[in-house]
Amino acid sequence: MDSNEHSNRLNTEFISLVEKINTLSNRACSSEQPFLDALEQWRIESQQTLDSFCNEQRQTFINSRLEELNRLRTNVEELACVQDATQQNTNSIKTSIDWIEQDINNIR
Repeated sequence: MDSNEHSNRLNTEFISLVEKINTLSNRACSSEQPFLDALEQWRIESQQTLDSFCNEQRQTFINSRLEELNRLRTNVEELACVQDATQQNTNSIKTSIDWIEQDINNIR
């Protein structure tokens, strides 16, 4: 086999290899692969689950703070009506309000 034949044979093989590489590259980038479709679906479902969890936690936090604030409001109103508040009652309410305020400030 002479040098030209050898070179032509190698060039033909290289062209074939490059075509195979290009074909595989196109297949790898194709969005039609079941694995990639499943991975994308998992990502979407995971994000929805995470969003739902975060929203539930947020709502739980807000609800618990609102319940406590409503309880304190009722307590203050009752003490004001009976005019029987002690300094201890007032201090306790102030402390509770401060704790709630600190909680709310910490999440900002």
